[in-house]
Amino acid sequence: MNTPIPLWNAAHGLRGLACLIVLIAHAFLLFSHDAAPSMVGMGKIGVWLFFVLSAFLLTHKFRYTGFGLAALTHYALARFIRGQLYQRR
Repeated sequence: MNTPIPLWNAAHGLRGLACLIVLIAHAFLLFSHDAAPSMVGMGKIGVWLFFVLSAFLLTHKFRYTGFGLAALTHYALARFIRGQLYQRR
């Protein structure tokens, strides 16, 4: 578990862009009902892209850390702690 995991900064950036696509699609639909017909499907593309990239990045991470009970427990615990820290802000 001491092997450094190579980062895919471009994939992380695209995942952030996918999140922005979803937010922009929701904002257009919320504030401009006239734009709704032209925005159909835009949010779905962002969600699809976000989940595909998330699955790729998780698979890449588990390729280096292993997919055993220890790695899954470490991942779940880290996600839980990160979630608790963001809730307290």
